[in-house]
This record gives sequence, structure tokens and C-alpha cells, in this order.
Amino acid sequence: MRLSKISIVLFTGLNLPILFFFFLGCGPDCSPFLFETRNLLVLKAQKLTETSLEIKYEYLHGESSEIRYDSLIFDVYVQQKELFAGSGVPGLLFACTPDLNFQDQLSNINIYSDQDYNEDYPKGSNLNSLFQYRLNTDLPSYDLSEFIDLINQQGLGRDHFLIYLTTPPAQKLSHQIDFEIELTNGEKFHAVIENLTIEK
Repeated sequence: MRLSKISIVLFTGLNLPILFFFFLGCGPDCSPFLFETRNLLVLKAQKLTETSLEIKYEYLHGESSEIRYDSLIFDVYVQQKELFAGSGVPGLLFACTPDLNFQDQLSNINIYSDQDYNEDYPKGSNLNSLFQYRLNTDLPSYDLSEFIDLINQQGLGRDHFLIYLTTPPAQKLSHQIDFEIELTNGEKFHAVIENLTIEK
């Protein structure tokens, strides 16, 4: 049997570890080995331009940020993968077909603030209906239910996705935003953005 080697290097451009994965194709008859990466990462960003075809943005750095609600973007990475492989050698995996098999599906996205957003959404309310969701910069945006259907068809963990506010706050306040991703198997992942001042 002939083996083919593929080297994949992921460089994020951020202050994050560089990940190296090596895959060797070995055919569909090798014994399964489960390899998982589970994490939720949310990055705050500022919208630069937006057209019907594309959105461009840049990341906001520093412990605190101040931004208009309609310029704010959250870049969300749900890093959840299952890999079928024949051997679990560190740094070297023998991948069967298919290489990546995303088992879990998205159930809900919950977003909370420690401040009142407006009179309809007091402190502790779920703000997820105030956001639009898009799978990538060059794809259209969706409401939450449409987006969940879409991302479950694509495979959870396949891509990062963007979310952004559609409703202004009642007043300028500094928020702590809590993100919660729920999977259909009951698992939950959390991430927090602190000291984010959102303006009208």
C-alpha cells in the first residue's frame, strides 16, 4: 500500500501557538483512533468596510476597547474536531478516509452582558437575537436559527464565523460579554470579552 504524506502548518498571525499536524493517508480499513481539539476562542474586531459581497475588519488589541455598536464584530473560533486515525504518535497521525469527521452539532449560541443593553434586554438577558451571523467574510449573514442549520450542514469546527450587533444600546456602557456555545450532545464552551465599551 502506498502512503502519501501531507504537512499542514497553521499560522494565525495572532499571539497564539502555531500548530503543526502531519497526516499520512492509509486507506479506509485502519482501526479508528479518536483525536479531539476542543476550545472556544472569541476575538473582538472593528469593521472597516462592508459590501453585499464582502466584509473587511481588523482586530482590536488591548485589555479595554471602545467602539460603536455597528462597527463591532466578534470573530468566533469553535475548535472542535474529531479525527479518525490508525496510530497516535505525537505530532504524527495516520489519517483514514475521511480525514476529518465533525461529529457534534451546534445547538445554540448564548450571549450575555453584565450590564443592561436596553429596556428590553436588561442585565443577564440572552442577547443572541440582537446579532447577525455569517460563516465567512464573503458569505451572507443570517439570523441565529438559519445560521445553526447552515453550520450544522457545513460541519462544526470547519471554519470560524463572525457575529455582529444589529441594535444600538440604550446608553454607552462598559460591558463584560459572555459567550456560550451549546452542542447537541450537551457540552458547553465558554469565552469572555471584558472591558468592552459599546456606543450608540
